[in-house]
Amino acid sequence: MRTQHQDTATEQPPPQTELFERSVPQVGLLSRIRSTTGQQARELWLGALGRVPGLSNVVNRPEARPLRSSSVRMFRWGQAPYGTAEKPESLAEIPWDYIKANEDDIPFLGLREYWYPALKSGQLRHNESRPVTLLGDNIVLFRAADGTARALENRCPHRSALLSLGQVGAYEAGTITCRYHGMTFDGEGSCVAYLADGPDSPAIGKVRARSYPVEEHAGIIWVYMGHNQPSSLLDSQPHARSVLGQRSLIVQHMELPFSHLNMLDNATDLTHVGCLHRTCLLFGSQRPFGEIECEERGPTGLRASYTQAGEHPGKLHIDHVEWYLPNVVYHAPGDLGAGLGEGWFWFVPRDVGSFTAWLIIGGDQSGGPVRRAVTTRLARILTGSLFSRRLGPTTLVSCLLGGDVPMQASQGRVARWDTDRLARGDRSVARARRMVQEAHRAEVAERKRRDSGRSARTTKRGARAEQS
Repeated sequence: MRTQHQDTATEQPPPQTELFERSVPQVGLLSRIRSTTGQQARELWLGALGRVPGLSNVVNRPEARPLRSSSVRMFRWGQAPYGTAEKPESLAEIPWDYIKANEDDIPFLGLREYWYPALKSGQLRHNESRPVTLLGDNIVLFRAADGTARALENRCPHRSALLSLGQVGAYEAGTITCRYHGMTFDGEGSCVAYLADGPDSPAIGKVRARSYPVEEHAGIIWVYMGHNQPSSLLDSQPHARSVLGQRSLIVQHMELPFSHLNMLDNATDLTHVGCLHRTCLLFGSQRPFGEIECEERGPTGLRASYTQAGEHPGKLHIDHVEWYLPNVVYHAPGDLGAGLGEGWFWFVPRDVGSFTAWLIIGGDQSGGPVRRAVTTRLARILTGSLFSRRLGPTTLVSCLLGGDVPMQASQGRVARWDTDRLARGDRSVARARRMVQEAHRAEVAERKRRDSGRSARTTKRGARAEQS
């Protein structure tokens, strides 16, 4: 007969470390796949038995199961419509009161004084225009007569019709004409003709459409969204020359229906990788926890890393993440494996509730010509999978559409920083938030000074007009 003491000891729960290891066992990708597959087969078998009369109570019992990615379920959730108990309509709503209250402190539309990828070069042909939306601005892109890409506000100053509904080359090559009344602009935004007002129209040379600085590098059209005179992209963005100078560059992009700030938190967060991506190809050996340290990379970047690097049960892992303003993740050669080289994940706001994710990355250039060609081809296949809409187990797309995307969508269109309870593993997230807020506040202060000066000049002009 057992004593009372023995009964009590038997009922004691396992130690915390044992529970932890059972929940997120530190094993490699293949072991995780075998464990997950076996567990799923067991669940299917028990589910079938549970439908047999009299066996439901036998098989329907609580039990502890290791954490898994469940990318298929996550993918299906992401593709499902809003308006159900599982995917409430409230998640699709934009919290305008929160945005209005914090618009001077949080860059809901992104940081303005930076370059952003807007379009692949091959998507913009002569005598055509392409509309894009960047940081809430509607922009029309077209090519000048010499082939250089140009960007104007997608609004005719005459009566606000969309210039993208107009015609490129109607007046002369490399100009864009509003189809409504024929007001025509060159690539600098200057009115060069007004077809509905005759060849001597006084609007010529006086009316202007807002223009944006444009550069074209590595098969990508880049637009500068600020009001200041910009430095070249190659000189202003860390690692731009090395990333864009690679011989073989892979460029993919995808529009996502939630705020770039949701992705900002995800991109600077190492700790989610070992939980959410347990069976993702790139991170299938990631350990689930570790102490995080955060150091700045100049005035515009940070590097988050584990204080004890390399303690993973396999090679499919990352030990650090390097991030830069405006919202860019940089990967050095060798960071990711899978045939991938140096590159960026660049997150470009469209409006307050959506953004475009760009992958700009080279293939692994180590080894001889044959090896480089093979690894680059492999990288193109894998990244094409990542940005496709098809889900396969343990593929790259399971990391994104079967992981990060539905999880961030479940936070709402705009993640609310005022309700978050950050933990010690969120040091890099908190620092990145502070960095974008500091940069945004500086831009807001500069904009208010500029607007105040403009208002004062307008008042003076009005006073002089009255005196005359």
